[in-house]
Amino acid sequence: MRLLTTTFIICFLASALIARSQPDSLLHQANEHYIQADYDRAAELYQSLVDSGYHNAELYYNLGNAYFQLGKIPYAILSYERAYRQKPNDEDILFNLEFARTYTVDRIEPLPVFFLTKWYRGVRNLFTSNGWARIGIIF
Repeated sequence: MRLLTTTFIICFLASALIARSQPDSLLHQANEHYIQADYDRAAELYQSLVDSGYHNAELYYNLGNAYFQLGKIPYAILSYERAYRQKPNDEDILFNLEFARTYTVDRIEPLPVFFLTKWYRGVRNLFTSNGWARIGIIF
């Protein structure tokens, strides 16, 4: 019985080590493809890691870089946003996010401002806050 328990524990630990090494090897392969300028394959491998449940800032950052190199700017921005959400103090992520945003062209026409809102803002901007305070004290 003891031999069976020991064998089961060894098999369980071995399978856990093999399962842990697979994402590391996929990440290494993706990095190698990125270095060799095979951005399409690198993006596929990074995305497969994300799809299998691995989420960290470095993975999203690398995925964003691969998408940016492929010219898929919206996907790059999405990946940089996800990386930034997990690591908001990283300057590289923020720089790449802002850089990718410069490549976007907004095709959305903003709605016109409601006339009452426009009127309110016009009246509000007639005086400074001190001026409005004085008027409030007087009246």
